[in-house]
Amino acid sequence: MTGELTLRGRVLPVGGLREKLTAAVRAGVRTVLVPERNRSDLVELPEEVRSLLDIRQVDSLDQVLAVALLEPEAARRGARGGARAGARASRMAPGARA
Repeated sequence: MTGELTLRGRVLPVGGLREKLTAAVRAGVRTVLVPERNRSDLVELPEEVRSLLDIRQVDSLDQVLAVALLEPEAARRGARGGARAGARASRMAPGARA
């Protein structure tokens, strides 16, 4: 993560965005949050880098937290039934089926 916020939660622009996003692709990152004020820098981004990233433009801390920290709906349900299934299984007797 890189960047700065104001005391009021506004996301400030960052420098070297092209290099940072290229490095993110090399590191295997799929989703990146980019300050809205860096919109013009995305034009200079190579198409091969842009096509490999889910670039989300943000301008407030609320938007950042919603994407970066809140668990997506699909991940909560998950293939194993999510956190509730895990809690239920821990209360069951060993060898019992849910």
